[in-house]
Amino acid sequence: MSQTVSTHSENRWVPLKAFCERTGIKESTARYYLKNGKLPIKPKDKAKGRVYVDWFSWNAGTIVH
Repeated sequence: MSQTVSTHSENRWVPLKAFCERTGIKESTARYYLKNGKLPIKPKDKAKGRVYVDWFSWNAGTIVH
């Protein structure tokens, strides 16, 4: 079974929990990556807002700002 990466903008930003399920990374490890800046995220509107991970830059291996 082959996987295709969609180029639609709604698939670029993935919630943290879904990101962990897709990659197999533990949630605590993902939060550690967030804290150290290794995981590219969408800028939040509010301080307590949800965290969305940039799926395209994670797959490309680059950090996009």
